[in-house]
Amino acid sequence: AVAKDEIKAVPGQYIIKYKKSKSTSAKARVSYNLNAQVLRTSKLTGAQLIQTYNDQLNENYVKQLMANDDIEYI
Repeated sequence: AVAKDEIKAVPGQYIIKYKKSKSTSAKARVSYNLNAQVLRTSKLTGAQLIQTYNDQLNENYVKQLMANDDIEYI
């Protein structure tokens, strides 16, 4: 098992889970608006690992994203 203090966040990478009712185009629109590239999509949950190159992504920006109707969680 990995100790809690060994887990590191990767700068610019986020896992986004979209609401089930959202279409592929809605998901693509969010990635486009974030200036992000989808690195991986979970077949089990549909969550996407994204890499963003946008320097403005920070805690406040993530809170704004959570207000987006397309996103279930980040």
